[in-house]
Amino acid sequence: MSTSSGSSSASSETIKLVSNDGKVFEVSLAAAQTSGMIKSMLEAGNFAESVSKEVKLDEIKGDVLAKVVDYMNFKLKYTGSTGEIPEFPLDAATVIDLWVAANFLEL
Repeated sequence: MSTSSGSSSASSETIKLVSNDGKVFEVSLAAAQTSGMIKSMLEAGNFAESVSKEVKLDEIKGDVLAKVVDYMNFKLKYTGSTGEIPEFPLDAATVIDLWVAANFLEL
């Protein structure tokens, strides 16, 4: 499964995020770098991910990563916004998994 997500203001460069169940999400580099962990990996230059532009996230299930990608795009869109920011929709059934993933990814 491949899901393409991004922001019109972001660079056309993309990165692939791969869940522990093999789901692949192609996201803009700008959105992916809202994660402190991913940004550090890509900027350090000594991680294979900085060359392959693919980050395997063995700790995160596909359904949770899909929501994380949604949040990365949401965060990219609204960071620095001066207008009203809508509430990010959360499903009560996955909120704990999302919190763990966000903490791991430094979002």
